[in-house]
Parts: sequence; C-alpha cells; structure tokens
Amino acid sequence: MGRILKKQLGKSTSQLRRPPRKDILGRTIHVGDWIRIKKIPPSVSRMPKETQVVFKKALDKTFKIVSFNKYDLAELDISRKVAKNNWIWIEPEYLLRFRRKQY
Repeated sequence: MGRILKKQLGKSTSQLRRPPRKDILGRTIHVGDWIRIKKIPPSVSRMPKETQVVFKKALDKTFKIVSFNKYDLAELDISRKVAKNNWIWIEPEYLLRFRRKQY
C-alpha cells in the first residue's frame, strides 16, 4: 500500500482491517478451520488440464485452511487426500466451513 493512501487513511497497514472472509453460506472462516470445497471456481476452466483434474478430485473433500494469501485466497494442503506435494489456493466463497478451529 502506498504512502499516499496510508496518509489519506491516517492509519498504518497493520491498523487497516480486512473484511471477514466468508464461506458459501456467508459464515466467517479463519486459518485453522476445516472446510469442504463445494464448487470449482470458473477460472479453473482456463487453467492447464492437470490443474483442472486436481480441483475435480478435491471437490467435496475436507481440508484445513493453512493461510490466506495477499489476494485473500485460502491456501489448502491437498497432498494427503488428492495429490502428493500439491497445494491449491481458492476463493472463500467456494468453500463450506466444516469444523471450527479448536481454541
């Protein structure tokens, strides 16, 4: 974020709040929550065939959210259930919260 925007807002980037990330039902999701992939994003159809296959195999399976990247995509480690040494990043609106992180 540029200095001008920070100055206009009067806050540092650490003070700016992101809107909560919501699943397909509008429920807030966080890092550590277990989710189920309920829909494949339309953008996947323009990706390589191998990527499309991985997303199809991951559909309706549960994964733990590892993190969110700077674009607010959920990072999922799919290496145990779908494809070894693979991760996917997906928009929260295609996910369904399955189980909350235990605090």
